[in-house]
Amino acid sequence: MNTQQIYTVLEDYSRRQKSKEMYSATNKGGLQLLCEGIEDGLSIVGARPCMGSTSFVISMALELAKAGKRVLMYGNPHHKIEYKISRYVGRKEGCSCPFLKDVPFYYGHLFFADDFHILKARIFEDVIQLHPQYIFIDSLRDIIVDERLVSTNLSPEEFMCRELRNLSYQIDIPIVAVAGLNRNTERRAGVEGKIPLTGDFRGGDLEYYASKVYFPYRPEYYHIYNDDRTGKDIRGCMYIYGSGLGNYTGMELKFDYRTFRVYDPEQENWVSEDGTTPSDLPF
Repeated sequence: MNTQQIYTVLEDYSRRQKSKEMYSATNKGGLQLLCEGIEDGLSIVGARPCMGSTSFVISMALELAKAGKRVLMYGNPHHKIEYKISRYVGRKEGCSCPFLKDVPFYYGHLFFADDFHILKARIFEDVIQLHPQYIFIDSLRDIIVDERLVSTNLSPEEFMCRELRNLSYQIDIPIVAVAGLNRNTERRAGVEGKIPLTGDFRGGDLEYYASKVYFPYRPEYYHIYNDDRTGKDIRGCMYIYGSGLGNYTGMELKFDYRTFRVYDPEQENWVSEDGTTPSDLPF
């Protein structure tokens, strides 16, 4: 390699490093900011059916994995999680655990028959073997709880949230769980009335046990295709409401029906801990 080639290589390396530093400081997308906002304890994603909550948590989990974080996710096959993950990463076939080469993402089935205490035992075993930095559970409504173990002043959902919060602090790993909402949003009128609120949780005051609460909301589900205030076409948009959004009152993301990917159209590649970008990874 001659002097000119060495100079070109060093110049290119320096340019890429400066670009990464500039990106990491200023150009993170909305989904990445949400991922970074996940704190120790329990974070809850609450949504009505067909709002895209499964796609939202899959996107968060894979975004963290692409950034070099070790992610463990439990999901019910009924939600077609394997299929959605495969479409997200651009594959047509199914997947297995672990199924993404060189990416620290692990997936385990969560069946309807699973008891909550069995799930807790599985989490302890997987934490010892896989050493995850984040745990995702989709969803609480698919888990059975022995009501004999639940105190009279708690619903099964509140009991699970309390136990998951305590478990998160015990193992020192943030846990993100999907929870269902009641039909209050269906009864409220107007565009603003359809936006989920903390009082809409099915099963009680789940937000009491959460450090962060996220509400994915797609106006298109309610046949709302344009924003009356701005005239903007909002088809394919997903809005995230709740606590822990920083200066955002509602964060706007995009939902791709073909790939089940939730993303910020403005976001750049997220540089991982070892300096690689998602373009360097298998997907």
